[in-house]
Amino acid sequence: MPKRPGLDPLHQPLPRTVVVRPRLLRRLDALGPGGLGLVIASAGSGKSVLVRQWAAARPGLGFGALALGPHHDDPVVLLRDLVAAIREAAPGVDVGVTRATVPGGRGLGDVVVESLQGVLAALPGDVALVIEDLHALTNAELVHDLGRLVCALPASTRAVVTSRRDPPWAVHTVRVEDRLVELRSADLAFGTEDGQALLVNLLGRPLTREQAGALLTRTDGWAVGLQLAAISLRDSPDLDSSIEAFAGSHRLVAEYLVGEVLDQQDPQVRRFLLQTSVLGWLSPEVCDAVTGAGNARRMLEELERRSLFLLPLDRSGGLFRYHHLFADLLLYRLRAEAPDTEADLHRRAARWLLDHGRGEEAVDHLLAAGDHAAAFDVISDVGHLLYERGEVATVLGWLRTIERAQSPCPGAVVVSLLAAQVAVDEVGVAADTYRRLLRRSDLTLGERTAAHALFTILGFRDIPPEAVTRAAAQVREALPHLGHGEVVNFLGIGGRDSVEVMAEYGAAGALFLTGDVAGAARSLDHVLSLPGTAYPVWKVYVLGLLALTRAWSGHSTEALRLAASAGAAARAAGLAHHSARLNAHLAAALAHLDRVELEAAAASLDLSRPLLSRRRASVAYFDLQAALEIRLLAAIEGTDEAFARLGDWDSSLSEAPVLRLARHAFEARLLVWTGRLAEAQALLQADPADATLAPARIDLALARADVREARRLLDGWLPREDDLRASLRHRLSSFAVLRAEGQRDPARLVLDESVALAHADQMHWPFVEVPEALQAVRRHGSRDPALVSDALWHVAQRLHPRLRAQAALPEHLTERELEVLAYLPGRMKNEEIAAELFVSVNTVKTHLRNIYAKLGVTERNDAVHRAVELGLL
Repeated sequence: MPKRPGLDPLHQPLPRTVVVRPRLLRRLDALGPGGLGLVIASAGSGKSVLVRQWAAARPGLGFGALALGPHHDDPVVLLRDLVAAIREAAPGVDVGVTRATVPGGRGLGDVVVESLQGVLAALPGDVALVIEDLHALTNAELVHDLGRLVCALPASTRAVVTSRRDPPWAVHTVRVEDRLVELRSADLAFGTEDGQALLVNLLGRPLTREQAGALLTRTDGWAVGLQLAAISLRDSPDLDSSIEAFAGSHRLVAEYLVGEVLDQQDPQVRRFLLQTSVLGWLSPEVCDAVTGAGNARRMLEELERRSLFLLPLDRSGGLFRYHHLFADLLLYRLRAEAPDTEADLHRRAARWLLDHGRGEEAVDHLLAAGDHAAAFDVISDVGHLLYERGEVATVLGWLRTIERAQSPCPGAVVVSLLAAQVAVDEVGVAADTYRRLLRRSDLTLGERTAAHALFTILGFRDIPPEAVTRAAAQVREALPHLGHGEVVNFLGIGGRDSVEVMAEYGAAGALFLTGDVAGAARSLDHVLSLPGTAYPVWKVYVLGLLALTRAWSGHSTEALRLAASAGAAARAAGLAHHSARLNAHLAAALAHLDRVELEAAAASLDLSRPLLSRRRASVAYFDLQAALEIRLLAAIEGTDEAFARLGDWDSSLSEAPVLRLARHAFEARLLVWTGRLAEAQALLQADPADATLAPARIDLALARADVREARRLLDGWLPREDDLRASLRHRLSSFAVLRAEGQRDPARLVLDESVALAHADQMHWPFVEVPEALQAVRRHGSRDPALVSDALWHVAQRLHPRLRAQAALPEHLTERELEVLAYLPGRMKNEEIAAELFVSVNTVKTHLRNIYAKLGVTERNDAVHRAVELGLL
């Protein structure tokens, strides 16, 4: 069975009529490493033939080619065929970027473009990529992404792009760096010498210089114009008269010549050409199905022999396509001569494709035939395949065609359109479609319920959680009144069971985003028991979000188990790179961070990043990804780098409460740990007295030596029993407060409880947040080797710069001693320091004695000098 065309083999034998054009080949030969060749010319100017000649003349280069068509407006289809072209150029290369494919979205995204550049940079030899017919792309984001790729190629690669119009790329840098070669219509136009040689080859008979010049003048050297002219003149008894009658603009000439060519064919060939003009690719089997004549194999062989604009698409010679311009003109003539037959020809093609399991291709023919209901039936049958491959942009285009053609459009079609919009992250458009559906009075209860369920999926985008909760409630209310056949099966993934799972999943997501993490986990446990999770995509989504709720509550062992289960389910269903895995990757990243397994956390974030790069409306996921990356950065690089990223924070206007509070809590603690107490106070005052902020408020009170306030905050904080993270933080804050109160034995007991509580889930991060606790564990030992490891201590030092500065001291300065130390360079008297700190002079003197002892000095000047040396001042 022939494959849908995408790759264009460059090394097919060139037609015997081709004329070698050394001047143009030299221009392309000037294309050096990292260079970009742009061949911009009108249809039929010989762009494809030229690049094939160049490939034939450069055996030392590895060539890969991709001929673009309308289906490449889908980013997943484009990436798939682009990777195949790279593999054609460099057989055996591992193009791992396929693991970064992202379902949904309109472009390739930064991660994919950069990954492709990295793959090309690592190639062992010189390769050339040929991207033909760029004008066929209407997806502006993909055109932009391709431009970013080919304008910044590594030295191992050069690219040639052909198009009928200039791409909207900023090529000035490539031009300035002398890496750009441009060929235009005027360059490709045939001159007297090569034009005459081409005409003689095509005619198979002598031609005078004057006769060739007349045709060149009338066609402006246009390659296809010359080819068509030669075909029409082959059997002319009077060349001069025929050439004299040949005139007109390019388009008129082409239409005239097609007519002349067709008129000179015997009726059988002529009929075959017109009837098969509806096909995007030709094989004997599909052509016979369309024409009904049973002679397609012989006809294709005859057309190939006559060079009638037939191009091979495979190496075996069984799959072809017409030259694009020739196909357009054949179809134009079909519509002019037999307008009533085109729809029937498309239906025959669709019937054959459906019979041979090629429903996706059949849709285009059904739409062209105006059989919108039949097309929708096929979309409902095969839509899940495209959804699972991430090619929903293709489905979206089909459904928009149906919607535009029908007024009013059936509710089931619009619900399916909403599903496709949700899948490709068109949030604003999807929300408008949802509102339009709700205003309709002709929707069935099943259609309306499906629309509500689809709307709940927008909760992780930028839709308020309360709106999601309302929509989910509508679904719950309606489902008991609906049978399995009454809910529209949108894209082949809908139906009653799927709608139930989607609504409950969306509602659980809303609970999580508003901070009810325990409620979200309970809901998701219930969702896993629903029959709709038999569909693998939904199961992966639910397992991933459940993993995230468990990780958020500190249960890293369970979170990692659930994330692994989501991955196993995805791989078993062929969904290894589907965006449904995003939740699981983020959950794993958070769990590994809690365990201070930094390399594993970074690896999980690397897996989630490409899934986000083309889902630009998924704001909650972006905020969570950024927060985890900042936390990882702080652990690896230190607080300065973390503050720089926080300063560039660009969260959504409707940042989810659970994410905003967690971010503010982390930033406030960083500010306290680096001595920026006033900034920490201002940040904490901007938020309500939420339990998430309690550790930061206690840290701030202790840093100000306000032990009484720290005790008040601690006593007013009661964490949930099922929240391991909060429970552990509460105990470690208790340790710090008890220690500040001088209750060392109770503090030690609480610390032992903390170590025991953290052991099963290896929750080590809370200990690096309270370095005094970590230091005590290191002194007394622990059954958990990681807690006493140098690696964990180094992370604590990066998070607490003063801890790092005191590393050389036998005993660390307290927060109050550090505060007193800060006054020493100013030569203030003890009485003045006491007045500033609202303590007694004797208290200041006690602090000074402790400072001198810990620094190993005996007087103030030496203390200042030593503190500066250590980085404490």
